[in-house]
Amino acid sequence: MSRVYKSSAHSTPPPQEERRQPIQMGEMAIELPGNWNDRTVHTFVAPRVVDPRQSPHLRMRAGFRENLSISRERVAYGTTAEDYLDQQVEELRPRLQRFRFLYEEPASISEQPGYSIAYQFSLRGQRIDVCQLRIAVPVGYDMLVFTGTSASHVFDQKKDVFLDIARSLRFPPQPLP
Repeated sequence: MSRVYKSSAHSTPPPQEERRQPIQMGEMAIELPGNWNDRTVHTFVAPRVVDPRQSPHLRMRAGFRENLSISRERVAYGTTAEDYLDQQVEELRPRLQRFRFLYEEPASISEQPGYSIAYQFSLRGQRIDVCQLRIAVPVGYDMLVFTGTSASHVFDQKKDVFLDIARSLRFPPQPLP
């Protein structure tokens, strides 16, 4: 099979590739080509050793710990948080064992209006039911998604922890155009 290689001297990248976008990640930063999308995911995990009266499932099943993630996904402008989460449920329902929808309600993160859902399912290969709380907030062309996961039998207690963490999230001031 013969391959034809074009010399970079003869090809001109699209203008948006020339622009660089700085991305701050904690204590470090990178610059990406302007046409790349930032789909950052931050994941946080509860400590392994906690008071067994507060989280007895951690002692019984060492493979699972409460966790939360904050992610973003590019969506069509105008997509509502409720529509986004409805679509997520439709995608998750057939893939998760013993999926059970718990509730949905309006929510907010850092005074940004959004929507929340909660559902329960069984982890594959483990005999534990977990619950997830998802809060989605549209920010421009992105959907910011906050997901807290805990064992189902302590979800009501852990939900309050997840909500406290979500309430602590702050958006930096945006520069004026």
